Amino acid sequence: MWSKIESVSSSSLNLGFGLAKRWLWSKSETGQRFAAVWGNGDSHWRPAPVLRAAFRDQGLRAIACGVAHTLFLTETGRVYATGLNDFGQLGISDDATYSTLRYSEPMEVSGLSQEIVQISAGYYHSGAITGLDFVVC
Repeated sequence: MWSKIESVSSSSLNLGFGLAKRWLWSKSETGQRFAAVWGNGDSHWRPAPVLRAAFRDQGLRAIACGVAHTLFLTETGRVYATGLNDFGQLGISDDATYSTLRYSEPMEVSGLSQEIVQISAGYYHSGAITGLDFVVC
């Protein structure tokens, strides 16, 4: 099960490691927010690696942790997001009111027309860099 660590990301509320075989784990002091950030659907702390169903058939290149949201970059340049979306930081809703505030499972970010090579998550924002060095926010 153990393999080389490919990505490490942290924020004040969570810490995550991405392993080459798509195993993730984290710890958060915020209970239900942990479930939203890591897409495990419950509020239990997971001290051991857990395979995320969304990434069962694809590897991860990077993980970026915001304060209450997490981004995942796959080996094929696709971006997934989970967690709080109260300011639209997940990039998965065209609804200006962001009526769905929390996504408990990783959702693919749509509308990215180019392969993404790098991701970043801040307090209430997210960003990405394309293979042609364009910034997407």
